[in-house]
Amino acid sequence: MRLLECLNLRKREMICAVGGGGKTTILFKLGKELIDSQKKVLLTTTTKIYIPDQQDVFVLIKREGDIVNNPEILTGREKLKIWGRGIFKQAGDKDKLLGVECNVLDFLFQKDIIDYILIEADGARQKPIKAPAEFEPCIPEKTTTVLGVIGMDAIGNLLNEKTFHRVNIFLKYNDFPPNSTIDTDVVAALINWERGLFKNVPPDARKLLIFNKVDNPKRRSAAEEIAYKVSMNKTGVVPDKILFSSFLEIEPVIEVFL
Repeated sequence: MRLLECLNLRKREMICAVGGGGKTTILFKLGKELIDSQKKVLLTTTTKIYIPDQQDVFVLIKREGDIVNNPEILTGREKLKIWGRGIFKQAGDKDKLLGVECNVLDFLFQKDIIDYILIEADGARQKPIKAPAEFEPCIPEKTTTVLGVIGMDAIGNLLNEKTFHRVNIFLKYNDFPPNSTIDTDVVAALINWERGLFKNVPPDARKLLIFNKVDNPKRRSAAEEIAYKVSMNKTGVVPDKILFSSFLEIEPVIEVFL
């Protein structure tokens, strides 16, 4: 099943991805499916993302003022357009695109010249799970859908910074011992927590939870257990829909679970 069908997208959307464990992969997959459906699509970030090396994308480096003055630069259906306001270079690492201000993305969405704006709204240092800092995630006010992503390869690892980005923030507000095992209770607590995975989501935006890297029966069993725990919670954040995904094979497996 295609990702865009699982997400049940509206005619126009601004979609943010937060969390860890596959945000960029999921956004690129969705973007290419939308391009194949003859939609006008822009992929960008409010933080930083690695510059892709795929041949079927168009990377645009433009200052925000240039785009505001001439937003039609971003239109077109030929290739997936990826926009950053500059390039961030760091010794020993690949170049990254610098993020765009939220108010600029709100402006572009209201212009109604792009069908879908896809945004990576926080970073996880390539770790499967994270807690947001005070200043993140950076989600535009006009966002219509937020994808909260958890990498299921986190399960069974130790609850420390090696696997869990910004683990000290999570431990400060949640009653779990440092260096204990990341189990289904830990992940469920992060999802249900008001300052956790779905922090800063606009009131009218849909919250869709994606368990990524559900690559084997053990991970699927853990994902199902977390999904039920999260759904039964009566006091915290509960997502509107839960999906499972695996990009292990050439043809990804994506399904709606709840």
